[in-house]
Amino acid sequence: MKKKIKWIVLAVIGIIGIAYFAAGRNQTLEVETFRVETGKLEKFIEEVGTVKMEQQTTIYASETGKVVELMVSVGDMVKAGDVLAKLDEKEMAIQLAGLQAEKDAALAQYQDALRPSDGEVIKKAQLAVKTAEINFEEAKRTAENNKKLYEAGAISHEAYKGAAAKLELETAALESARSDLEIAQKGISTQQKKEFEARINQVQAQIDLQNQKKTNFVIKATQDGMIMSKEIQNGTYIQPGMAVFEIGNNKNVYIESDVLMSEIGDVQEGGTVVIWNDDLGIGEVKGTVRKIHPKAFSKISDLGIEQKRVKVEIDLPQMELKLKPDYDMDIRIITQTKPNVLWIPENAIFEYQGTDHVFVNKDGVASLKKIEKGMDSEERVEVIKGLQVGEEVIISPDETLKEGVKIKKKDQTEKAQ
Repeated sequence: MKKKIKWIVLAVIGIIGIAYFAAGRNQTLEVETFRVETGKLEKFIEEVGTVKMEQQTTIYASETGKVVELMVSVGDMVKAGDVLAKLDEKEMAIQLAGLQAEKDAALAQYQDALRPSDGEVIKKAQLAVKTAEINFEEAKRTAENNKKLYEAGAISHEAYKGAAAKLELETAALESARSDLEIAQKGISTQQKKEFEARINQVQAQIDLQNQKKTNFVIKATQDGMIMSKEIQNGTYIQPGMAVFEIGNNKNVYIESDVLMSEIGDVQEGGTVVIWNDDLGIGEVKGTVRKIHPKAFSKISDLGIEQKRVKVEIDLPQMELKLKPDYDMDIRIITQTKPNVLWIPENAIFEYQGTDHVFVNKDGVASLKKIEKGMDSEERVEVIKGLQVGEEVIISPDETLKEGVKIKKKDQTEKAQ
């Protein structure tokens, strides 16, 4: 009896399962579909670029000083050589006046030394020489006599040494007197001339240096263009190396961006770049990669991660875009293009038993198909094998969709309503 009841229960469960399975297969699911088509697919890298000027120069201060006159404002057009600002030259003028006075004094002394001495001076010098000669001869005789007396033991060693020292002093005095006479008769010596000239040249070099610095007290434009930035005002005290102006030619601009080092290998000079900015109302225009910088640099991402990136320069099309320096532009660098390929949306593909599959709409029934993928482009995927143009694939299939289940396109349902 128990065995009979057991078989009855199993039979009932089986009938219920069959009925449930049949009901599931007969259930019609609403699905979204996409008709397989051909078209162009592109692989690309999306980044943000910044508008830069072709000719952009930063002018730096060369001297220390206070700005006393400012000639330009941001946005003004200037030409190379135009005066942009002036610094206070009062202190410089005082320094130059002091140096000039020092030079004039040195020249006066030099010229005075070059003039020949008058007769009275020469006579005095001659008399001094005669006096020195007499003193020298007297000291010489005394020294010679004392030497003989010392050798004979008649005088002390101190007396002998004293006479010798006196002779040395008188010898030096005679040489000095003769030198003074020669100078009085001939003028200053060659060495003295060199010393005077060296002093004068040294002061002149300082004057030349100050005059050179004086030119830096007038800040001038280094190129034609527009004043893009101005970092000083009247009264600003500047130091050497301080950036004071930025000048650029805003008629010729390009875009600078940077690409992850891991992706830069796909970027080629001459490659196409799509450029746009929704906020500025600039639709997609095409530019060209003109330069890939040879060196990578480190950059911290918005997530705080250090990345290695490479700068890329992009030429803009020859059209009026009215772009200003430092505008941000969205860019899409095309790295690969395939025209006329079979493609479907990425969200139609799923993995089943280790390979890629899709569901297709086959006469209102879901049919499982294995496919082979090719290039992917954002949300589109190339299909190399497994589908044909015109077939309808089911988009975003969920777990309730099984092979053989009846399906109905959502757009058909909406039209029926």
